[in-house]
Amino acid sequence: MEDFEIVTEAALTVTELIGRLHPVAVHLPIACTILLFLHECAAFFDIKGFRETAPYYIAVTLLSYLPAIATGWVRSQEFNSDALTRIGEHRNLLLLAFGFLVAVCGRRMMVQRPHWVYLLALLAALVLVSLGADIGGKLVYGEDYFGG
Repeated sequence: MEDFEIVTEAALTVTELIGRLHPVAVHLPIACTILLFLHECAAFFDIKGFRETAPYYIAVTLLSYLPAIATGWVRSQEFNSDALTRIGEHRNLLLLAFGFLVAVCGRRMMVQRPHWVYLLALLAALVLVSLGADIGGKLVYGEDYFGG
């Protein structure tokens, strides 16, 4: 019979655990931003009930970014300086998208019905989120994972 050596890893610290939750936390704001855009398109075309629920969709979307931002910041502290350039691009692009969403949604809360300019701004925010997510995916899976 063969002898096996049991290898145990050191327990994760709280900050390591929080940082490792980032891949889980990032999918909710992406999905919420897509749903917010689709919801607001329905409100724009006067589909019954969509105008009244806009504040809830906006609140959930904006709040969904907070865990992703927090876990991403904690996770970025674990990487060496070689990765900081790409991580910085990822962070800055998504913080820009979040700030843009806050401004756009804040303006939306002042009107009853969404305007087409608002929908274009939401689409631009969605593009920023998609670009930031692409950089994040490349950080995790490599630069050539999704076609280079």
